Amino acid sequence: MYDRLEAHFELEQGQVLALLRRSEALSYTMRRTRRSGCLIRKRRAGRKSRVAWEPSDELKLVQRKIRDQIETRFRPHKIAHAYVESRSIITGAQMHVGKTFLLHLDIRNFFGAIKEHVVFQHLKRMFGEFDNSDIEALTKLCCHRGCLSFGAPISPILSNLICSQFDTQIYALANLYHCDVTRYADDICFSTTAAEFPTELAEAAADGSSSSISVGERLRAIFETYGFEINIEKLKIQPRTSLQKVTGIVVNKRLNVPRKFYDGVRCALHRWEMFGIDAAIPRHLSHLDGKRFSRSLGTCIGHIGKVLGKASKRYRVLLSRYRKLLRRDRS
Repeated sequence: MYDRLEAHFELEQGQVLALLRRSEALSYTMRRTRRSGCLIRKRRAGRKSRVAWEPSDELKLVQRKIRDQIETRFRPHKIAHAYVESRSIITGAQMHVGKTFLLHLDIRNFFGAIKEHVVFQHLKRMFGEFDNSDIEALTKLCCHRGCLSFGAPISPILSNLICSQFDTQIYALANLYHCDVTRYADDICFSTTAAEFPTELAEAAADGSSSSISVGERLRAIFETYGFEINIEKLKIQPRTSLQKVTGIVVNKRLNVPRKFYDGVRCALHRWEMFGIDAAIPRHLSHLDGKRFSRSLGTCIGHIGKVLGKASKRYRVLLSRYRKLLRRDRS
């Protein structure tokens, strides 16, 4: 029934139909995610863990094959820095270093806002050689409960594909008001070197609270056109006189890591040196054992190296202490 589709994506004969007939309970597993390696505990009222719907191993394999085919036909817009080879939170943050103002906008329920019918339209344009029944099957294999799902390997590339026109319009609007703009998945940041932030994009009241920020009509209209809702709780304008961060990286004068993050790594290393690895584990990471925590700590130090540069003295000191402790515990 789906012979051409299966041949093109190198799937087994009858595999597409078998997956489509399988119940969601067998195709997806729900899991709650938390930032297990974050040394600094975020304190946000009402904060909930994220729900991920993870496809079965067989469906993951199929989605990866679809993803690989899309990657050969599509290059994300230059403002997109998530899920793109040679781009990252580092390259995105670099665009906003030394600016007078930053505007942060966040898309609420990003993957959930990308609906199945929109996925169908974009896959139809990309794989025009297939008929509608094949594209419908392809769409069903990529979506869960009528939208993209957080946790599926196909969702990142499809989100960039579907946001390509959104990115184009956001970029054009930023250029119109002499701003730089980047998008990292659901996190969008505008920045300017002007003495005042363009009120056509957003305007803050005197108290500076997110509830008092008014988003410009043209900018809001772009979000609404693509079915995206701005998360008011995360909406903010940051002047140069405040701590300016983009995707967790400080950008006031140069790329830097937040002081709390750096001090958290130093504190963990000190406690490890003095009292052992188990004593170094923060209370909110008590679900980790020593081995997993040491790996997470190494990842944090690696992140500092990427942000500050591998030649940074601060990074090299942390890395030296970390390696010394690993050697000590192995002996």
